[in-house]
Amino acid sequence: MTQTYAVDRLDADTLSYLKRVAAADGKRMPGVYQGTTNYWPVIGLILGFILIGATVLGTFPPTEEPAKEALLQTAGFLLGGWMIVAAFRIWSGAAAGKRLGKFIYADPLNLYQVSGSGVAVTDLTDIQEAKATQNFNEGKYQNTHIEMSLGKRSKAFTLYSERTGRQMAVFLNALAYMRGGGEDGTDEQLKTLAPEQMAGIAKHIAATGSFPRSMTDVDETDAVDIPSPRADTGGGGGGFVWYLLIIAAGAALFFGFRTMNKSLREDVIYARIMELQPKDQPPALRMYLSHPDFKNHRAEAEAKLESAYRTAAAQMVQGKNPEFAEAMRMSILGLAKKPQPVISLRVEEEGAAAGNVQVKQREDTTARELADKWGSTIGDELVIFAQLDDKAIKPMIHVAYRMAGAAVQYTVTFRHGPDDPPYKTVSGAYNAVLGPNPFGVPGFADHIMGESCGLTRQRPFVFPDADF
Repeated sequence: MTQTYAVDRLDADTLSYLKRVAAADGKRMPGVYQGTTNYWPVIGLILGFILIGATVLGTFPPTEEPAKEALLQTAGFLLGGWMIVAAFRIWSGAAAGKRLGKFIYADPLNLYQVSGSGVAVTDLTDIQEAKATQNFNEGKYQNTHIEMSLGKRSKAFTLYSERTGRQMAVFLNALAYMRGGGEDGTDEQLKTLAPEQMAGIAKHIAATGSFPRSMTDVDETDAVDIPSPRADTGGGGGGFVWYLLIIAAGAALFFGFRTMNKSLREDVIYARIMELQPKDQPPALRMYLSHPDFKNHRAEAEAKLESAYRTAAAQMVQGKNPEFAEAMRMSILGLAKKPQPVISLRVEEEGAAAGNVQVKQREDTTARELADKWGSTIGDELVIFAQLDDKAIKPMIHVAYRMAGAAVQYTVTFRHGPDDPPYKTVSGAYNAVLGPNPFGVPGFADHIMGESCGLTRQRPFVFPDADF
């Protein structure tokens, strides 16, 4: 039967016994020992620092949503820190005797499979046989697999030393031989040997391949009582405290990182906005101002955004009609404090029959041309002209025209918002100069453009990649 114990729950005699076995690497002890170097603490320590470093590089400076970023930072630091602390806990536990290392050890009474703070103990008093299989790969030794018959049970384990694997198999079979009473099972003297004597004989057989002629031929071992492991009723419970500490550390890290992220995020984002080209700053400044938690640089951002609109209104609105140009400037300047830089636009032909396809086409074409020309001239980063089809909503710029032969009579009404009264109305007329069609090229849209902004500024051409 195999029982598993935590090291701190083993009885004092067994714990002291296993400490002596581990300290002596099994030498002069009543059994066969194979230790294993545990590289996991070193690996965990290295991976822990790598994970924390990767978290720092991936989340600092913090620019994502503070709570989301804090979750990633908490996960990285908590896992990395746990791996680092676990490594030192293993080393300090080994120094304090709370961890026994990693080894397999068999004495006449039990097989001990020790791994850090856990011990699996298998009773060997009913052992009948041990079969060993040595595994090779392309002629190179890999391991020795040992399977024991223990009455109606079986137990298997693996050793990674060819010499120790062979000695362990012989040792275990020698125990089975003596416990079984020799060849015919009638040797009561073998059956009643003390565990310490049985250990000495079995170790001698494992080392030499033959029975000792007398007990004086058996290698001397340290005077030690072979214990029968049992659970200690005291101690324990420390694992729950560690779980509470991990939860508390995680909560502290999360709220600490979230607070820090809120403090750093705004400054980092604003600094990056200031690094952009002046043409690219207005949309970013508007996004900054739209965030309710950003307050440190709000006054400066508002001033810079207003300055960008004043510059555009002064430089890009140079129409031939002073009243029209001034109304256009007011419309543009009004966007500086709006949530979105959108100017709604509607072009409408007065006196036309409802459902006239040609009229609808003229209205849509003129609206698209005006939106495109105004947008490219003033700057797409500053204003978006959106065609408004819903007649129930009043547009911010309403261009109403009527046909008078080859001429077009028009009135342009300006509003700051759909619910605001008009602040400017401009009227004028356009006579086609290159043909009878006032909506040809150049046409009515170009005339409105000239009256309001002047020359149309074309968007810069972006050359495709060389391998396009």
